[in-house]
Amino acid sequence: MAHAIAELKARKYFPDPQDPLSVRSYNAQMKKLKADPHYEKSADTATDVYLDYLKSIS
Repeated sequence: MAHAIAELKARKYFPDPQDPLSVRSYNAQMKKLKADPHYEKSADTATDVYLDYLKSIS
């Protein structure tokens, strides 16, 4: 679950010119992930930290 959230956030921050992720698509996918019974708020926080790390090394 956390991997999917992290990937989605990274795709939003580091867009692929060949496959852009629209805001609408991002929001829909995030909503779907948050509706999953395995979703935990801590995964969202952890993926924010991971995204900050990715930003720092790019």
